[in-house]
Amino acid sequence: MDCFASLAMTVSYRFDFFAAFFEAFRFFDACFGTFLPLALASDSPIAIACLRLVTFLPERPLFSVPALRFFIARSTSVDAFFEYLRAITFLRLSFAWQKSNHRWHAKFLARHSPLALTGDGRHFGCRGRPKRRQQERRRLRTGEDLMTLTKSHVAGPTTPAVREMTFGDLLRKAAEAAPDRLALIAGVPDPKLRRQWTYAQFYREAQRTARALLSRFRPGERIAVWAQNLPEWVMLEFGAGMAGMILVTVNPAFRAREVEYVLKQSRSAGVFVVNGFRGNPMLETVQAVAPNCPELREIICFDDWDTFIAAGDDEGIKLPAVSPDDPVMIQYTSGTTGFPKGALLRHRGLLNNGADTADRMGVDAGDVFVTTMPLFHTGGCVCCVIGAVSKASTQVLVEAFEPGLVLEMLGTYRGNAMLGVPTMLVAMLEHATFPTTDLSSVKAICSGGSTVPAALVRLLEEKLGAPFTVVFGQTGCALAVA
Repeated sequence: MDCFASLAMTVSYRFDFFAAFFEAFRFFDACFGTFLPLALASDSPIAIACLRLVTFLPERPLFSVPALRFFIARSTSVDAFFEYLRAITFLRLSFAWQKSNHRWHAKFLARHSPLALTGDGRHFGCRGRPKRRQQERRRLRTGEDLMTLTKSHVAGPTTPAVREMTFGDLLRKAAEAAPDRLALIAGVPDPKLRRQWTYAQFYREAQRTARALLSRFRPGERIAVWAQNLPEWVMLEFGAGMAGMILVTVNPAFRAREVEYVLKQSRSAGVFVVNGFRGNPMLETVQAVAPNCPELREIICFDDWDTFIAAGDDEGIKLPAVSPDDPVMIQYTSGTTGFPKGALLRHRGLLNNGADTADRMGVDAGDVFVTTMPLFHTGGCVCCVIGAVSKASTQVLVEAFEPGLVLEMLGTYRGNAMLGVPTMLVAMLEHATFPTTDLSSVKAICSGGSTVPAALVRLLEEKLGAPFTVVFGQTGCALAVA
């Protein structure tokens, strides 16, 4: 009976609140006829008030102001907002019932459940009557008797088999299988500046990078990288993995406030940064925010890469043992609806998703993979980089997307596969050189990141004669593929 009484009290309380809330919104609708336009919503006191009324938690809103702005811009009447509100109400009431009855539920299981555990591993407390009721209430309130879960297990399809490998294992395997095959080409506009590495050279450089990192940082520390697509970025990705460190990927378009947040929230001990890119003074920005980042010790400019990597020549620096279950990367995501949040990702998840993406795309061993996606994004550093290395493919790393340059790379290096968001693919289709570029070698196209129109899929498959794969999923789950 306690649980039903609690639920009734919760519903009654929430009903009174919503009755007044609905009347307030009907008043707004009668006076203004519609919600605020997109340009005004983000900074409007009304928009912020709406947001906090919806969430009931002014100090910890469920959604960000940009998310509410997105909804307001697409709603033309208060009735549309009520539908949204009813869904939030249901979720909030469910949460309130669960929270308000947690103690009762815990007490019941502790006293009556035949599965109640005792000792250090007990779930809800000891069986039988507690010595003192106050002690029981204190334990339930603080949660000290609740077991903390750190892993989950889900049984599903057994194919493809999960690869129990690390980034270092994957690169070593590729180097052993095709040591003399081109592994990486710097896809810059000037052909004279297109540096190249074979897989044997790539593997040695990744090992040097790992040893150089270990000369400055400890295994387990977080190392941020803030740059456009550079071959050294990829060296850091594998080098950090071999050194047992966690790479923090940072969007080159970020400004000072966003960079400071990422460096502080990730607790980065070091950051690799370029002088600037597309008018963004990145090195100056990092130097300006560094005093506000207490754990940041090292700022390394990519212009000084040769000096940094020289420390990796000391073969006396031993690489640590790394497990597929070890964390290897923090990617910041959800930036389209709110402030980016860091997702801690592990070798096993990233490696398998990248390799499975290449499998589903139909990439074969030794193919040429033209990487156009930014490396800070999971589409670049996982689907493209890890996918290409899993097939020992030749990877043409485009420094920054430009449709004419990508078409030239596909034609010059006889590219077989590429991944791009829909706007990239449309820009390539509309480019003046598209009709004259020999794209007969292309046999796999992949896209995602936003809605992929069916018309775009049909058009590209018709023009290129290549199957089209759509990827989707959550960055926090290392992405998925369909």
